[in-house]
Order: sequence, then C-alpha cells, then structure tokens
Amino acid sequence: MHRRFIRIYPIYWALAAVNIFIAYAFHLGLPQSTSEAIGAALLAPGHSSKLIFVGWTLTFELFFYGVFAVLLLLPKRMSVIALSLLFTALAALGVLFNPTHPALHVATDTLLLEFVMGAWIAVVARSNLALPRWATPAFVAAGLVGFAGAALIGPAALPTVISYGGPSALLICGLVLMEKQAVFRKLSNALVR
Repeated sequence: MHRRFIRIYPIYWALAAVNIFIAYAFHLGLPQSTSEAIGAALLAPGHSSKLIFVGWTLTFELFFYGVFAVLLLLPKRMSVIALSLLFTALAALGVLFNPTHPALHVATDTLLLEFVMGAWIAVVARSNLALPRWATPAFVAAGLVGFAGAALIGPAALPTVISYGGPSALLICGLVLMEKQAVFRKLSNALVR
C-alpha cells in the first residue's frame, strides 16, 4: 500500500499544484470550497476531477488497490478469482440500481471489469501457458478491430467496458504475450526503446 501511495499521490499533488496556477492564470474552474479542495487532493469520489480533470481515473485505481490489498490475504490462487467475482457482482449492482452517490458510483461502475481484465492478463502473462505464435498477433488484431468497430457504431452506443475495455484487454494481452515469444523479441525491444 505504501508503494501504491508513492506511485500516485506525490506526482498527482505536484501536477495539481501546477494546474492550480494554470487554472488561476486563465480563470478556469477550481474547487469552490475547502471540502472540495481536500476531497480533490485526496482523490475522493465526486471531488477527484476538481483539480485535474482525469483525476477520477485515479479514484478508481485507489479503489482497486484497496480491494486487491485485502484480497491478497486470501490464498494466492483465490485473490484474482475473488476479485473477479466481487467486481462482477458490484458492476451488476451498479447496472441494476445506477447509484448516484459518488462513492457508490465508483464501487459499482462497470469500469471495475476492466481491472478484472487486467488482473487476468497478469495471471496469463505470468503463467507458462504456451500459445501458438499466431495467437498473440491475433489478439492485437482483434483489439484493433474492436476499436474500429466501436468507432464505427459510436462508442456511446455500448458500455465503455465493451467499446474500450474489451479491445484494450485484447491489445494489451497480445502485446504482453508477444514479449514472451522469442520471434517477436526484436520488435518488443524496439518498442521498449
């Protein structure tokens, strides 16, 4: 949790401080009250976009880290399964009840399913799963086709977990697994550089 804190807050606070000066100089919106400012500084649900617009994404990240930290108390094999079941149940509740309270919205948004996808990509990437060489480029291609399809029908026509999450998961999974295949090592090293 300490490493997660260090990963998020210091950089966010530094960028938020710069953004305060920019917002002040250009007469842009800033938090209107002390509670909004503190909420924004702590990345609290409902306030996290008051200093930096994309701060809301960090609120979801913090929620994921907190839940996953608790689930790490389970046996190693169970933590990702428990995360999958919990976040799927929470997302289903969000779809059914559409809560408006900011904290409940974060805890039940379908965006949580994208964290589940990322967790399973990590499980697959760390395993000794042997895939045929054509599978990883097929994942990448399927992800790109998914993005193109979402763009054609309009991303707002589908939940973001389908229009962006699914294609993103396929793309990332393909690229991560591509690194493990020796035939693509030169390409992946070039991309890293």
